[in-house]
Amino acid sequence: MDLSMRMLNLLALVICLYVGACSSTNVVGYCGGSVSIKCEYESRHGGRPKYFCQGEQGNCKEVIRTSIKNRWFTKDRYSLLDNGTHYFAVSISGLQVTDSGKYQCGVSVRGEEPLVQTEVNLDIKNDLFTCGRTLVETAHTNEAMNVTCPYLDAHVHAAKYLCKSFRSQGCNSRVSVREDRTWVHSERISLFDDRRARVFIAVLGALARLDRGNYWCGVETGWEDGGESGYKALIQRVQLTVSDVPLTTIPPHPLQVTTGLSTIVHNFSTDSATTQPNGRTEEKSHHPLFLLPANCTIGYHIYVLLAH
Repeated sequence: MDLSMRMLNLLALVICLYVGACSSTNVVGYCGGSVSIKCEYESRHGGRPKYFCQGEQGNCKEVIRTSIKNRWFTKDRYSLLDNGTHYFAVSISGLQVTDSGKYQCGVSVRGEEPLVQTEVNLDIKNDLFTCGRTLVETAHTNEAMNVTCPYLDAHVHAAKYLCKSFRSQGCNSRVSVREDRTWVHSERISLFDDRRARVFIAVLGALARLDRGNYWCGVETGWEDGGESGYKALIQRVQLTVSDVPLTTIPPHPLQVTTGLSTIVHNFSTDSATTQPNGRTEEKSHHPLFLLPANCTIGYHIYVLLAH
């Protein structure tokens, strides 16, 4: 880096520190997935255009800019949503390892240099070989879908969720699991995180034809708790097709879902549910869920659970 570039970066840093508005966030994403990054700004800049650029301060290539409020604006693989409060969200889709590097979130001020509000250090991993991979599954109405989602060490303590993808509305989730080895239930969705095995399990029950579409396994850190450096990362895409034709030739039986540390038995033939990690009853819901010891390897695939 030449002297003039170093002086520009130093000047940008001094200005940033002077106005007291800069922050930095580290983001870990998955190759083939997407990330949504929270970019804070001072409330007095709520009505100004927002931008996102790739590179160091003082030498940053702008990838998206908009003054549109309260709806997503998309340019190529980048989307930006500004709701006029103290932060805007930037999403990058179709992630590749080469997307790793520094980015800047900022505010455009007429007649002045753009104000950098947040520096983003993005690290895209392909450790789980998710690049270009879509899990395809066909199920029938009134059955249940079970997805086993591996994740990286960086997201052991992150919230985990399953969301359905909509082109104009992002990927919406209603519930997340934030504790280790505890089932969380909300309507037809059940979630379980096994941190030692580095997988979480998502069950979507009582499938209907309207449930068909694209789903994602996702993690979220610092987004909902008011943090300044929150982000969401989508890991693996699941394409689900639901048919009206029922399966009638298979007798009712529990189905075992195996991770590296436990076997989870789902039986949809009753109206109550119990979670028993290591033999201890935890809670009850619409699905009986039991944990039994097992010594098996992690199954990185989708199971379809039959409803009887």
